[in-house]
Amino acid sequence: MSLPDLPDGLPLSMHNGRATVTVERDGDSLIVTATCDSLERQIEIVEEELWHTKQQAEAYRSQLEESVKQRSNGVWPTLKWLFAGIAAGVVLTITTTKIYGSIRRR
Repeated sequence: MSLPDLPDGLPLSMHNGRATVTVERDGDSLIVTATCDSLERQIEIVEEELWHTKQQAEAYRSQLEESVKQRSNGVWPTLKWLFAGIAAGVVLTITTTKIYGSIRRR
């Protein structure tokens, strides 16, 4: 059978080892599809590696966002406790000075 005599919609396939070629006629056009088992397996491997890499990148991105969030929130609590300590020191100093002054005047 020659390619021009191929009926519409009836594919013609040939195998050679792991390679397969399929020819199909669609009107005046010929559609040729070629596959190879080893190449298909390589594509599957690369797609799987790509999926794992994408998952790792997303996990790293979420860790990075969490780290940035913690750092941005980490300054305010520190300053809050610093100002609370300073205020407590001022109050204690004033109270102690007044108590010491009243004891000394007696």
